[in-house]
Amino acid sequence: MSAWRRTSLVLLVLLVALAAGGCRKVMSEQVLEATAEDLMVSVAGTEVAVDCPSGITMRAQEDFFCRTRIADRRGYLLVRQLDDYGRVQFEREEPLAPDEIEPIVERFLQDQYDLDADVTCPREVIQEPDENFRCEVDGAAGVEVRQVDGLDEYALQWLGADRTGGRS
Repeated sequence: MSAWRRTSLVLLVLLVALAAGGCRKVMSEQVLEATAEDLMVSVAGTEVAVDCPSGITMRAQEDFFCRTRIADRRGYLLVRQLDDYGRVQFEREEPLAPDEIEPIVERFLQDQYDLDADVTCPREVIQEPDENFRCEVDGAAGVEVRQVDGLDEYALQWLGADRTGGRS
């Protein structure tokens, strides 16, 4: 299993809405959100808020993310489009634990800067495209981490050069 911990919540539902002035089929944002909220409430047992993007064209294998909030904890659902007719599968993405991202940052520092350092990342980082967070490096400024694709690609930037006695 990859660093990605996945809990799959499967629901097939037809979500059809024709775009005004054309025959392009787009997801109904309201139906998608309501369906996801109902499903997640049944699993989480508490109130859930889901915010999905609007104007998503129904197209097989063009996945997208919906943001979630469960008891003041952010997260998101990966919505996999199974066909061109609105059948989807929801996968609730678990937050990335620090012990899963810290070795990636440590390896980056070793490979790029020949630096052996202890890295401390925030607890339960949400892997979401363009989500940034900072990991501390031996108490220094650290490494800025940007989640690129919502899955397992990161852009890392060492911030310690000007704050750690000239290391770069």
